Formats: sequence, structure tokens, C-alpha cells
Amino acid sequence: MVDAGTGAHLWADRFELERERLPAWQNDIVGRIATALNYRLTKIESERTFREGRDSPDAYDLTTRGWAMIYTAKTSGNYEAARVLFKQALERDPRAVNAMAGIGWSSTVSVLNGWSAAPAEDIARAEAAVIQLLAIDPNHVVGHHVRGFLLRRQRHPEAARDAFRTVVALNPNFAPGYAQLGVTELELGRPEEAIKSLEHAIRLSPRDPSIGHWLGFIGVAEFHLGRHAEATIWLARAVQINMDPGTPTSVQHAYFVGALALAGRPDEARAALVDFRRAKPSATIAGLRAVAFSKEAAFVAQQERLYESLRITGLPE
Repeated sequence: MVDAGTGAHLWADRFELERERLPAWQNDIVGRIATALNYRLTKIESERTFREGRDSPDAYDLTTRGWAMIYTAKTSGNYEAARVLFKQALERDPRAVNAMAGIGWSSTVSVLNGWSAAPAEDIARAEAAVIQLLAIDPNHVVGHHVRGFLLRRQRHPEAARDAFRTVVALNPNFAPGYAQLGVTELELGRPEEAIKSLEHAIRLSPRDPSIGHWLGFIGVAEFHLGRHAEATIWLARAVQINMDPGTPTSVQHAYFVGALALAGRPDEARAALVDFRRAKPSATIAGLRAVAFSKEAAFVAQQERLYESLRITGLPE
């Protein structure tokens, strides 16, 4: 993609696959291009409005800047900065649906990632935004996506799965929808289905700001299937990404420790446990139980092996 006015190079990508598989991959290629262009064009538009230095940016300008912050990196600082911009947009236009979507998204993700200083208030804010948004636009993709986030938070995985199915039906190119659909399948004790959805999300958006978490959830699913060697590969990539500054220590790191132990790599498991406890000194098996993704019976049964492996490695009860 080039700027028609200046000829400047803005975006490019490369696809490598066997020619005979092209028909099967056409939809994925189109979806990946659509996703990449959405992210890139949002960033370009944000840079343009910021560069123009408007004294009084309108709701559209502020909303675009907010989404550009979210697309840039998944950190607490970016999400808080984006939320400020979304609030300013709504002050200028109370019916700015994409700003409402941004409030819902940033507030809920902040809670899910442990960034929020007032989780109850942020959840209430997100719920109010989604109700208002879907009343104005019942088919708003991000509105339904945030609704799925909220249902996951309330530990209603079947209802959340329905919400994310609606998301991908409305927009088959929306990678986060497939990722969250995969997470709800995992929470329902269906790891094989989870892997399918998460891999589709990664194909659509391989440079997504949430890629580390998506890789990690595939690792968790592989762990739940008893494929511990495969789980270490996915979880190692996730831990490497998620250990960057500003990214919260994840339960996925604990899974990495457990996967190494059960894959017959005890020395590496103990070293990984040291890293995990350095990042989260208060971690215990009881604490991990308390923040488990799901209370569904199938998921709980699958997760027991995690606690067994961590106990063997030396994590306190």
C-alpha cells in the first residue's frame, strides 16, 4: 500500500504457500489484508490528525487516536491513554458509537488484565457503554465483542461463546473475535476447538498487539490435551512476549513451568519457576486456583495436572 499523493510506502506483507492450497487460503489472505489495513489505516489517520495539530479535535479525531493507541501495544499505559481520548470524544458527541466501543473495550480489558484500580467501577462503565452502543447500533461488532468480554468476566462461558460467534458472523475478518471464541471453548473444556479458533485468529492478524496472549492460550490448550512438549513451544513464545515491560504476569507463565516439568525437563522447569516467582513473589497454588479461567467441570478437571506439576516443581501451596 502506498500513499497516492506522495508515493510513500505505507504497508506490505508476504504470503508463502503451496499453489494447490491457494483456494483454501483465499479467505484467510483476504481477511489478513483487511485486518492489517484496518490497523494500519487507523494509525495513519491518527498520525495525520495529530500532525495537523488541530486546536479543537472533533469526536472522530479523538476516537481514531484512541483506537490507534489500543492497536499499537497492549499495555496499561496505552489503554488508559486511549480511554481518556474516548471520554473526550463522548464529551463532544454523546452518540459517538466507536468511542463508546472504545470505553467498553479499554475498561473491560483493563479489568481482565489486572490493571484496573477500581474493577467494579470499570465493569459498570463498560456495561453502560455496551447497552447504549447496541441500542444505537445492534450490529456493532465491537459492542458484541465487549459483551462477550463481560460475560467471560461473569463466568458465563456458554453465553460468552454465543456473543463471540455473533462477532465473527458479523465480521469474519475480526481476528480478536476468533481469539476470544477460542478462549471460551477452552473455558468450556474443549481445547481442540479452542486451538482451531486461536490459530485462525493468528492467521488473520499475526502481528496483533494481543499475539502473546493468543499464543499462550494455544499452549494452555495443548497442555490440557496432554501434549506437554507442544505446549512448551507455544508457551515459551508467549512468556517471551508477555515478559516485556508493561505486560502483566500471566497464568500462562505458570503453565509454562508446568509444561516443562511434565515434558521431562525438570531443570528448565525450576529455572522458569524462579523467573515466575521473581515476577510474582506471592504466587501460590491456592492463588492460581482462585483466579482460574473457568469453573466448568471439564476445564477444572483438565487444570488439575497444572497444580500437580507446579507442586512437583516447588511452588508453595
